[in-house]
Amino acid sequence: MNKLIPFIVASVVVLGAPAMALGKSDAGNKQEGQAAEHDGNFSDAWLDGKVEMALLLNRYLNSFKIDTKVDNGEVTLSGDVESDIDRDLAEQITLGIDGVKSVTNDLEVNPEDVAKTDTKEQQAFFQTIEDVTLTARVKSKLMLNHNVRARDIDVDTDGAVVTLTGAVRSPQERDLAVQIAKNTDAVKDVLNKLEIQDQKVSQN
Repeated sequence: MNKLIPFIVASVVVLGAPAMALGKSDAGNKQEGQAAEHDGNFSDAWLDGKVEMALLLNRYLNSFKIDTKVDNGEVTLSGDVESDIDRDLAEQITLGIDGVKSVTNDLEVNPEDVAKTDTKEQQAFFQTIEDVTLTARVKSKLMLNHNVRARDIDVDTDGAVVTLTGAVRSPQERDLAVQIAKNTDAVKDVLNKLEIQDQKVSQN
């Protein structure tokens, strides 16, 4: 199952909720019934996204081999897992999610099939999350330091390697920005591409 679909649907639910509420106030009984049915469908889609995310974020499960289906808060798990423990783990994770009424566990233990599954997509997903998180953390630390003009510094992260680009006012500010990035937890390395403003002006 495409893991992005539930999240897209869930986003539509959140953005569309106010409009739906306004529409209900002037609707007749028939429209209210239809709206209630739509609300149920949207709630299931939102819950499906929460289940998918919870399974995806567990490093012990290959969630790309697990399919989820939600009907009125009742979740059905299907697909393959590597062991009985993984089967129970997926069920318990799902049961722990707020809004889940019950879980039908149709997962099958198939270690060979799961082992053959290419996990590069899953690894890439986790790395992307970590990179985005690191970028935000470095940017926040730069903004909190009054000796660094963070708005002029761009931060990019790839594989936990942070690249700093942009302009700074002095060599000291450049070194400070680099050191702040290096001191951020989980950063493997920092590529310094910062340019000193005075030098740029003098070169022109």
